[in-house]
Amino acid sequence: MDTDVNKLNKAIETELGNISSQQVVRHVRSLLVQPRPVILDWDYGEIGQQYPCWIVLEDAARNLGIAFANEGFGPQNPWGLVSIKGTTSMGMDSA
Repeated sequence: MDTDVNKLNKAIETELGNISSQQVVRHVRSLLVQPRPVILDWDYGEIGQQYPCWIVLEDAARNLGIAFANEGFGPQNPWGLVSIKGTTSMGMDSA
């Protein structure tokens, strides 16, 4: 995985800087985790196609996370909402 964790953390800070509500920022910060790499299935390519992603946020109560990926739903939109348990998919764009 060729994503630099320091650059990823800077990208998270940049995104948080775009949020005007400090209440939302505090809540997001409370859910951030140390970025960890995972390999997730890509539903729009060839069967079995997978991409490396980084989980950066986890909300265990809702089984949701935010992932960063250079491929798949990246690079124009590198952030995606993913299930953190019970699936290996980057998810459908309709989710």
